[in-house]
Amino acid sequence: MINILKKIREERGMTQEEVAKSSRIALRSYQYYEKGKRIPDVYTAIRIADALKIEDVRKLFGAATPDIEKKPDGNPAK
Repeated sequence: MINILKKIREERGMTQEEVAKSSRIALRSYQYYEKGKRIPDVYTAIRIADALKIEDVRKLFGAATPDIEKKPDGNPAK
């Protein structure tokens, strides 16, 4: 996660401050996510993905992000 989040942010030419502001989260929180010290909840992950123009939040956070297309029991959402 660390390398992916930072790499995409840098590819977009954005600073940590810009991503945090666009995601409506504290800069320190974003820095923790980028360093891998914390994993954001799904709603925060979606806001970060939106700020970075990423359509699939799992590209940023992988298996750490719940599949929002499935119910907690693993069955597909309807």
